[in-house]
This record gives sequence, C-alpha cells and structure tokens, in this order.
Amino acid sequence: PNLDALAARSVDFRRHHIGSFPTVPTRADYFTGQYSFANAIGWGGLPKDIPNVPQLLQYGGVTTAGVVDTPFFRIKGYNWDRGFDFFYDLELQQVGQLTTDPRHRNPSRLVPEPWITEFDHAAPQTMTLAEKCVEQLVDRDRFFLYVDTWDPHEPWDAPIWYGKRYKADFQGRNIKPAYGNYAEHGLSDDDLAEATAAYKGKMTMVDRWIGRLLDRIDSMGLLDDTAIVFTTDHGFNFGERGGQFGKMIAGPAEDGERRWLRSPLHREIVEIPLLISIPGVETRQESRLSGAIDIAPTIADLFGIEAQDWMHGRSLLDYVRSADAAEDDVIVSAMPLGVPGRASVSVVDDVTRSVIEWQPITVAAGKWVMLFATWDDPIELYDTEADPDWLNNVASAHSDIVKELHAKMVAQLRRAGADAEQLEARS
Repeated sequence: PNLDALAARSVDFRRHHIGSFPTVPTRADYFTGQYSFANAIGWGGLPKDIPNVPQLLQYGGVTTAGVVDTPFFRIKGYNWDRGFDFFYDLELQQVGQLTTDPRHRNPSRLVPEPWITEFDHAAPQTMTLAEKCVEQLVDRDRFFLYVDTWDPHEPWDAPIWYGKRYKADFQGRNIKPAYGNYAEHGLSDDDLAEATAAYKGKMTMVDRWIGRLLDRIDSMGLLDDTAIVFTTDHGFNFGERGGQFGKMIAGPAEDGERRWLRSPLHREIVEIPLLISIPGVETRQESRLSGAIDIAPTIADLFGIEAQDWMHGRSLLDYVRSADAAEDDVIVSAMPLGVPGRASVSVVDDVTRSVIEWQPITVAAGKWVMLFATWDDPIELYDTEADPDWLNNVASAHSDIVKELHAKMVAQLRRAGADAEQLEARS
C-alpha cells in the first residue's frame, strides 16, 4: 500500500528493465550509468578510473549520504561508498548461508545477534536510520540520500504474521530457492507455496517500513521540493517458467566447482518497478521503455548536472515532464559475460562459478523483446503488446525483427566494451 501510494504521485514506468544482472552489477549500472556486464566491474569493486554519480554530485556541491544493508558495498575493498560524505554500511544481512534458526542472523559473526522483534530485521533498521539522516540533512541546501535494503532477498524470514496473510497454514519454514525446477530438486507444491507466501510476507514488511520513511519525509514538509526515485535490482522466478524457482539455473558441481547453466532473463526477472516523484509534475503510468543505465543521468539531471560522456544512458526527466518525449531505441539486460567452458565469473554472489553455456541476452526495443545467446542457440522473440507476459515465442515468424534486434544488441555490446571473443561469438 505504501509503494502504491508513492506510485499514485509518481510517473510510474511500467516497462523499466534491468541492465546488468544481478545484485552488484545492477548497482554498478545505477551508480555509473554504464553497462557493467561487459567492463572491468562485473560482480566486483568500483575501479579507481571509473567515476560514479555520488562523486559527480559531491563535486557539484551536493551533500551525499548513503544508508545500506545490502552486502558487497565495501566488502573486499569494493569501494562502492566512494563519493559519499556520509555512509552507513549496516551489517544486518545473512551472507554465505541460510540458517534455519530464526533466532539468529549474520552467522558470519562470532557472536550472532538475535531476532527478537520486527525492528531487529534489516529493512526496519535501515529505514529508521534513513529517517534520522533525513532529519540531519533537511537544512542542507541540496542533498542526495541513497537508501538500499537487500530485502526482500532470501532468507524470507519476516515475522510469521506477514506470511499468514498469503497462506492460511503458513508455518514460516525457511525454504531455499532451488535454482532450477523445484520438483526436480525435491520440493513439493506446498513447499513452493510456503516460499511464495514468505516472499510476499517479507515484501509486505519492507513496504511498511518504506512507508515509515516516506511518512517522515512528508511530515517534515519535504514533498514540495524533494524528488523521490524508487527502484530495485531484479525479479525472481516462483515456478512461472517451467517450474523454475530462483533467479538463475544452477548445474551440478563437478570436481568441487560450481556451475551455471543457460539462464534466460525473462519478464519475471527483467521488468522491475521505477517510480519517479517530482513536485509539480503530473502523475501517470508510462509504458515506454527505460533502463537501469538511465538512472545515473536522471539523478544528475535532477541537480542540474549534465550527463557525462562516460554514461551510456540518458536522463529520463524528459519522459517525466512530457508524454511526447522521444523514446530510447534499445535496452539490453545481461549477466556478466563469460565464455563457456573456460571462463569463471562471479554471478549471484561473490563466489566464482563456471559458465558452461552461452547465456542469453535480453534485448528490448519498442514493443519487441528478444532473448539471444548465439545463432546456434534457441532464439526467443515476444510482441509485448499482444503478449505482455512473454509466453508466445514468435521468432520463427519474424526473422526481420530478429535481425534488427540482433544488430541493436551487437551495437550495445560494442558500446559497453565487450571483448572481441564475445562479439565474434554473438555476431
């Protein structure tokens, strides 16, 4: 309900697509305005020679602050806090394992912290600290506050009353994603229903605490001169695509090495919310395409700072202010690029896993969406106006559209800095 209320006073981008996938690559896109799936970032730290939006704002005299509980901002020297005047990295999330004991979190700590009340969860603590930051920032001439919670990431362990809203016999069981077909991994239909209810429950908890932060902004009279941008990093499969439960498909480990199989990025993963609320701008739903790389130039534009040459995206403020603005011609979504059989990339977490099949890239332009790996792999094409859920593959009937989208994809790969081997294999 709180995000619905924000959407009602925002320009609601209904076809906003991820760029680089998943957690860290997406944030790299947001912070730099570049496709990170093909460059030196991938799933990793911020290289010294790549500038980011917080730095750009800082140089422009904007006070920058960040409150995050998502891991990987500063782990292993990742340096994603660069450019912030004030930065709070809350170590609240479980990393490395999903404990079945709901009384403890963060098992990597020598002395685990207990879960006692809802407030002990990550999102409530992050939003509460963000409220405090707003109170301290209100007297600044211009400020940028970045708030980032990993929830509703797994484990989906919100207080049990949230899950009971979505499943009458909800037990609060901690069910791990299968990263494949749930039945083939020994999970039952009830297990999937339990996990889905837990996910929805955690999302409802997060919405409540986002509402607390929005209410604080409203109570301080800031809505008249403050822009609010809300988005996320990617979606999740709960059985919609052939029983797939997880955001990718994992293969069995061989010789102790973890592997990723072909993992198409369909609508459930690719289409995510984007809400932009600006005082005085008429609210509406926007059906034209936008992408993750557009966030950085949009944030800069909000402060009157021009988009930089190193950004691949463009500001969305023209979209926000006018329904007649021109449309971006193509949005590409991909995980960090790897060559099957010999390349290992960090995808989904900071664990290196082998890529053993060419991974499809999702290409969107106008009403069309294509999933393409190589010419030797299956190609999927969807008409999103006639088929908004991407269920009817029409690639065989529209070879001209396939060729057109393929050319656009290759151009974007070149722009993103893909190496010669990637370009040759996909051209």
